[in-house]
Amino acid sequence: MIVKDAERHLEATINSLEGAEFDELVIVDTGSSDKTPAIAKRLADIFKTYQDPEPVEIDGKKFLSSFSAARNFANQFTTQDYIFWIDSDDVLVNSLGLKEYLEKYIRTGAIDSLFMQYDYEHDKIGHCVMRHLRERVVRKALY
Repeated sequence: MIVKDAERHLEATINSLEGAEFDELVIVDTGSSDKTPAIAKRLADIFKTYQDPEPVEIDGKKFLSSFSAARNFANQFTTQDYIFWIDSDDVLVNSLGLKEYLEKYIRTGAIDSLFMQYDYEHDKIGHCVMRHLRERVVRKALY
């Protein structure tokens, strides 16, 4: 997981993963100015910091030049055959259902990747207005 200034929701995201029983949690901070690194260090099995070699500056704020470079940096520290990724402000719904799927298809090597429904945008009262499929689990050798 790559994170930046996620102190408000990082613990909720991590807590939503609990039932899936992942083997390890890798968190990479990409330049937080809040308490995110302290929270991440406490919750992660592996914590690292990513220094963007060419950050993009807009209105005096620095942004990642490449999310994929930061994610690839994080993935190099994983020790497992499969990688599950989630954004620091996402919540996994039905972690026990994912656990069953992981045990049946991923841990047995029956499939190489898993696409999951992703609620991308919500209206003012919380109803999902945009939903699509995103890859969320992938065999590390194919990443």
